[in-house]
This record gives sequence, structure tokens and C-alpha cells, in this order.
Amino acid sequence: MKSFHSYMQDKTRALFKDMGAFFAFSHRQFDEARQEGVEYVALHAGLMVPKGNEQETLARLERIKYDAVSDYLKDRDKESVILDSLRNHECFYTRDISDCVDEMKDFNITKQEVLEVFFSRGTQLNSNY
Repeated sequence: MKSFHSYMQDKTRALFKDMGAFFAFSHRQFDEARQEGVEYVALHAGLMVPKGNEQETLARLERIKYDAVSDYLKDRDKESVILDSLRNHECFYTRDISDCVDEMKDFNITKQEVLEVFFSRGTQLNSNY
């Protein structure tokens, strides 16, 4: 089964190529990826975008995410969506569901629903120890 992020991967790559955007987490990475003579703006999480492309990049990223959420929910039931996120954020190890709860807002899934899956499935997973 595909992960949620795989639903966005190809479209996001195409968007970044089209907009001249890239991720850089160090000066070296920035220098290697930047185009000479182009001024860049840092958006978030290391995303660098040529000045003037910020709004379109953000708007298209939102659309990609919206479409990915819709497609992802067509392929899964609510419990499996929550469970995938809990596992992805290692919530069963950390016992902290906050990252999962934040992510589930995009899916219109509540904290209560996350807690229900966490406690029902977490108990089953931990009973093996």
C-alpha cells in the first residue's frame, strides 16, 4: 500500500522543477542547487523558492496536498489512515500523538478518533512484550 506522501511525490517534484524550488539545509546545499543571479526566499522547512514564485508555489502545494488527501482516502478506511500516521510518527514508541493529531487535521479526523485507534491498537501491539 502506498504511503500518503507517495501520492504527492511526483507532482511535487514537477512543481519544484517548474518553479525552480529546492530544499537546502546548509549553505553548501544552497550553493550547489541555486541558479546564478536568482534571488531566493526561504519558505519553510528548508524550501527555497525564487523570489516572485512564493505564492504560486504555496498555492500549488496546497492543491497537490488536497488532491493527495482525497485520493488517499479513496484507497483506505479511516482507521488505517490513522494507524499509518501513528506508525509513521512512531507514536506507539514515544507515546506522543501530537504530530499524528496535527497531520490528521488535513483529513478531518479528530483527536478523539486518533486516541481511539491509539489505545485500541496500541494495547494490541504492546501485548506482545
